[in-house]
Amino acid sequence: MGHDVEITGAAYGGSFVGRIEGKVVFVPFTATDEVVSVVVVEEKKSFSTGSVIEVLKESELRVKPKCPVFGSCGGCSYQHLEYSEQVRVKEAILLDSLKRIGSIVPESVEPAIGASEPYGYRSRARIHIERNRWGFYKLNSNEIVDIESCPLFDPLLNTLFKAMKRLIIERPVPGLYELEIGCSRQEGLSIARFYLDGKSDFDFNGLLSSIDGLKGIEIYLKTGGRLGSTSAKFFAAFGDTLSSYTVRGVTHLAPLGVFTQSNTVENERLIETVLRFATEGQEEGRAPLAVDLHCGSGNITLALASSFESVVGVESNAAAVTAAKNNAEANGATGVEFVRSEAASWLTAGALNREELSGAVVVLDPPRGGDRAAARALAQLKPARILYVSCSPPTLARDLQAIGARGYKCKKVVLLDMFPQTYHMESIVVMERVD
Repeated sequence: MGHDVEITGAAYGGSFVGRIEGKVVFVPFTATDEVVSVVVVEEKKSFSTGSVIEVLKESELRVKPKCPVFGSCGGCSYQHLEYSEQVRVKEAILLDSLKRIGSIVPESVEPAIGASEPYGYRSRARIHIERNRWGFYKLNSNEIVDIESCPLFDPLLNTLFKAMKRLIIERPVPGLYELEIGCSRQEGLSIARFYLDGKSDFDFNGLLSSIDGLKGIEIYLKTGGRLGSTSAKFFAAFGDTLSSYTVRGVTHLAPLGVFTQSNTVENERLIETVLRFATEGQEEGRAPLAVDLHCGSGNITLALASSFESVVGVESNAAAVTAAKNNAEANGATGVEFVRSEAASWLTAGALNREELSGAVVVLDPPRGGDRAAARALAQLKPARILYVSCSPPTLARDLQAIGARGYKCKKVVLLDMFPQTYHMESIVVMERVD
């Protein structure tokens, strides 16, 4: 039975919010102020999940999605909305999460930074494969939605994806269950990583030479089947397998498996904003110290080196630390140190004392799950300024609450939309010590 529901707002995760007889219902692929006929597909104690039967009152901000599988594929949530509305929705979710979860109300909210390219921006992707089906998982499912291309992919990435799919369907790779691909606009070249659930005698060298612009291939094997608990291990490589991008004149090289931002155009604006916030109020010349926690291959760390006498990058992934050190050396960066460690462990071990940190700027840029332990340890050490870079408003709000409880105020926040058409977002929050 359908229920007429007025959509009153949006929730993190891609759905919009309404009520049925007073109970909250989350409904994807709708828009604020629409009235829709909804069937309940999942019932929980405090909320329901619904699916749209019919749009009874349509928003003026609705647009026709560019992708033929939008609404089925779980990769995108907002292709049905004008881009300006996507940005507005994300900012509203961010500010609501900060207040509702973390009791954080920033003194200043900078205008949201929308993407310059709402489509064609992704420089890397991970593709699920089952027989001749190549694509992303269906919404709320492990079923693969077959695609021939993706409008979010950089054109180079789409070219590689199409060529790879065509050749491998013609000549299957035994045991192939996942494919990671990446490209560099700067080089005009691409790389690929194959995940297999057993050894294969497939001619990967031949594949490398068959696809224009493909410069390298890595092979990873997973024992015990693709659904086993063991992680895939490196097996072999062919050609040059380092991905490449440049930001603010610094060239970065990293293996495909090391995290880098998938939107290299907006990454430039992310770095510029971090630097502006980190150096705000700074006197002429370079400030003494900056620390970059969860630094990866040095994306933010090396940019900070131009404005600080000493910069320390802390990262737990060994391959990322190796790449970061190589990038520092290749770019002639001085005063930069990279440490392999969990962020919270490094902070509590006293690698830098309170006096050293008291005037420092610290960037905390954890994965989607956040890092509450590091947030607590950092706040206890009381650096002058903490910049939290986040891709998850709920975990951001949780961690900021721990920082705020230790004598910090939220000076400003800004949304950066690095992932148009999806519910994902990036944000930067400035927390300053209250002396």
